[in-house]
Amino acid sequence: MKRLVGVYTGSAEILQKEWKTVEYLKDEIGLNLIILGAGPAGDKWSPSPDVISKAPFKLPVSKEPDGLNKFLKQAHKRDLDVWICIALYAEMDSGPNYPELMFRDFEGRVVEPVSKYGMSWAWSWCPSNERVRSYNEALLYDLARKYDIDGFTLTHHRYSPIGHSIYNLFGCGCGECERAASKLGYDFGRMRDSMLKLLQKLKQIDAGKMSEIAELTPGFLDFFYHLGSDAEVLDWLNFRCDLIQSGMKRYYEAAKRAREELVVGSDNFPPTFSMISGHRYRDFEGNADFLSPLLSHIMIFTLFNFIELATRLKEWNKGLSDEKILGSLYRAFGYDSFDLPVNLSLLLEHPKLPSSDYSETRLPLGDIVRYEILKAKSFVSGTTPMYGIIAAHSQLNPTAVEKRAVAMKDAKVDGIILQLGPLPGPLENVAAIKRVLHSTG
Repeated sequence: MKRLVGVYTGSAEILQKEWKTVEYLKDEIGLNLIILGAGPAGDKWSPSPDVISKAPFKLPVSKEPDGLNKFLKQAHKRDLDVWICIALYAEMDSGPNYPELMFRDFEGRVVEPVSKYGMSWAWSWCPSNERVRSYNEALLYDLARKYDIDGFTLTHHRYSPIGHSIYNLFGCGCGECERAASKLGYDFGRMRDSMLKLLQKLKQIDAGKMSEIAELTPGFLDFFYHLGSDAEVLDWLNFRCDLIQSGMKRYYEAAKRAREELVVGSDNFPPTFSMISGHRYRDFEGNADFLSPLLSHIMIFTLFNFIELATRLKEWNKGLSDEKILGSLYRAFGYDSFDLPVNLSLLLEHPKLPSSDYSETRLPLGDIVRYEILKAKSFVSGTTPMYGIIAAHSQLNPTAVEKRAVAMKDAKVDGIILQLGPLPGPLENVAAIKRVLHSTG
């Protein structure tokens, strides 16, 4: 594994600790990258007044001097690069205050981030909203000119996962997205009609037919055939990916206009479900300096999808069994080799949901991380660096951390980015990372 080793954190946290934890991580695991938090607050970063005036939502900007350039000087003296992480299409708290910006289903309803599984998601902005896009573009250009940072990593640059709500697949259906589809060469009306037809078919599955299909261990194309899905469904998935990439190109170019040497990229949804969330991995190779599979939230981004799909299908279609639905879904998405529970209650009652997102317990989460990082590598040419993101904080034990780190090393990714929690993170987990990074073979 090449020596990019990064951590997510915040400058205030590091400054308060007087760099002792950073020096420790440099010595132990070869830390050479710090990624600052995803929003303007205190001494993280502050946009210029003209950019603030363009924001379509209220920004929590501190009136105090932000101190970021001072922090950057200290980081660079220690041979540390610093990236800023920016959330593009998500609002964690005040989404309901901005209905005109919200992601909507085909009926015009806002898809709310309320999950029955104990994990609420961020409010999602419409990804084609020009006010949001113009602000993001201006923000990247501004921060690149204002601060001596080394790069950006963009997050929430996607559609929210179907594991939160199946309706995240059936939007955004607003007028602005309809106009964007036309500009990209798609027939929005036909796509909408096909997706609504698909939704209706999902609500009218014949239990006997489902049982027959399940016995045949169907793959993805078999499901596609049996549901009678037409070309416009694939067009819909491709349109959403094209829309996300049009934004990525715009933001990438804005940062590069400010400073060509900046490193600019985005985290990427786990590849098995990436196209459903608006990510085609190969597209990022043309509009980013790195790829970064987001495998720290492995339960939320993978197994929650099966939970949500199975729960909805059972609600809509009486008589469908857990075993038939889950078994067929695992098969369709290539997860049938993991020996996952085929009983919804076993998934839903998994200890400490949603913190089981990070726990290495009876669900093979470490094996899923390995599977997804290897698949991510297979999706791309290999010419663009790939940095896998894994969790290593207190909700993971050292064995689980080591397993995830070994998966990254075996996949021959170009670096690893850690979510450690409050720095320096659990010392036993740091030791596990060190063992992997310093091992030979």
